[in-house]
Amino acid sequence: MMNLLKVMFEGGAEDPALQKQALLDYSGPAGKALTDAGAKLEDMGAPSADAQALHDELVKFFTDSGAALNDVSSQLATLDPADPEFATKLEQLGGDQADPSKLQEQIKKLQDDPVLGEAFKKAPQCVAMSEKLKSLGGSLGG
Repeated sequence: MMNLLKVMFEGGAEDPALQKQALLDYSGPAGKALTDAGAKLEDMGAPSADAQALHDELVKFFTDSGAALNDVSSQLATLDPADPEFATKLEQLGGDQADPSKLQEQIKKLQDDPVLGEAFKKAPQCVAMSEKLKSLGGSLGG
């Protein structure tokens, strides 16, 4: 994500080839990370029956978002940066599942849940993610 922002702020927004590469560098790994997170959550199961509904929602969100980003990455790879319609075609990729604010909403639900929120604060991977988000200026750091 940092590389994507760096490229965009350093003129990549005006260079379709740089923009495409930065987006590919982000969407591929991000799609895999979200898909992997969904699979890990599924394998772990909900910590309690009370948390089952939110757990299922999070598993679905991460799995669906990962698949959507993987699809975006595949579609993006086919776009030609020299095409005069590149920007228009780029805007049509992704939809809601590729919207980063949707991830923020899900993380907020997780943090606010009495059972899952405690687990989120203690799990090493979640702590590391929170610290990374804080360093990026994100509001998900809890």
